[in-house]
Amino acid sequence: MQLTHVGSVTITSAGGSAQTLNTSFPLFKKYHFTAKLLSGSPAAGSTTVFCTTAKGSREQVTYGGSALNIDPTAPASFSIEAPLESVDFTPSGWTASVSIVVTAFAEVD
Repeated sequence: MQLTHVGSVTITSAGGSAQTLNTSFPLFKKYHFTAKLLSGSPAAGSTTVFCTTAKGSREQVTYGGSALNIDPTAPASFSIEAPLESVDFTPSGWTASVSIVVTAFAEVD
């Protein structure tokens, strides 16, 4: 398996609204995302994740039947198996002055 970088976005506590990661290659079948703390000392918060598929449908990203949430106090990685145009991250209740970066990689056959 080979991974190719397709985009990244910095999510900030000041955002409050959706912050979008546009994939530069919407044709791949599987994408891997990593989240990493850039600055600040997060104490609370959540981040909802929605994706827009290459076919144009917008849907909330789920994991195990529940809505995926990126916790800024413990950023993690996740994968989506679908050709994607973009992924939206909406922070809520974050501690002030916190930034995380989410980086996307596409799986190349």
